[in-house]
Amino acid sequence: MYDDVLTEFIAYVMQVVERPHESMSGLPVCPFAKKARLENKIKWVVFPFEEADLTNEKNISFVKSTVQQFCESSEQDILFVIHPDKKALTCDEVEQFCQKLLAMLPPDFICFSGHPDCKFRVGSYRRQEPYPNFQIIRKSLHDWGVDQLLKSRYYAKWDPKQLKEVLFPYPSLEQAPVET
Repeated sequence: MYDDVLTEFIAYVMQVVERPHESMSGLPVCPFAKKARLENKIKWVVFPFEEADLTNEKNISFVKSTVQQFCESSEQDILFVIHPDKKALTCDEVEQFCQKLLAMLPPDFICFSGHPDCKFRVGSYRRQEPYPNFQIIRKSLHDWGVDQLLKSRYYAKWDPKQLKEVLFPYPSLEQAPVET
């Protein structure tokens, strides 16, 4: 039903996220994305999510049940839920959705938002994904990835605000090399 949306989104991941970028010191925007995609460690879901999916207590919404199944399974490491309508939610609404979702997740998972109008920028890279979405990732995998990237120059062009926004409270944050 939403095959074209998923095809466009995965093409974006392959053409933007998996490619080296000067703002990431020549590494891909996400150095781990290609391997995760090729090893089928990403669960891709296209669904028109909304805030009511989190607040409806009378029945378990598709979003809640999908997230719960993902958190209980060890088959995949990342869950991408992509809204099929580029204009259905504002960037702020997706961020608020993620904050509410994060509060409901088990403590060993974290949530990121993505949106076509996202203002997040590092150097010349601006995170503008083709559709509103959220991603859930196992915190242990996130922390392992951060540890690996802290050993490189990946974060060299990031300022402290950008680091805080993406890395969450992280014990090794002060280790990130930042160019001035």
